[in-house]
Amino acid sequence: MIHDLSTQKGRDAYVEAMKNMTPEKRSEIIQENNIKKKDEIESLLIDIFDRIGIEVPSNHEDITQFVFEDVCETADPVNWNDSDVAIGFRRWIEAQAKN
Repeated sequence: MIHDLSTQKGRDAYVEAMKNMTPEKRSEIIQENNIKKKDEIESLLIDIFDRIGIEVPSNHEDITQFVFEDVCETADPVNWNDSDVAIGFRRWIEAQAKN
């Protein structure tokens, strides 16, 4: 099942296909999509670390989880991008400053 999620028609087809699936299959697909999304966020964070001249921090998994949750909560679920990841990273930094 491949749908072009950049178009409304593709998104509508994806939603319709998800409705027709068993709850178990739907859950499996959502989990697979979240794994891919988290992996992409981690890669984008590593790019940010490189651009600002730091090594990958030892707590990068915690940072990735924070940014993943932030992107899931605040960004467009389909059309999120590297700017959303940068904003999530900034929010992580701000949260650390409060502690």
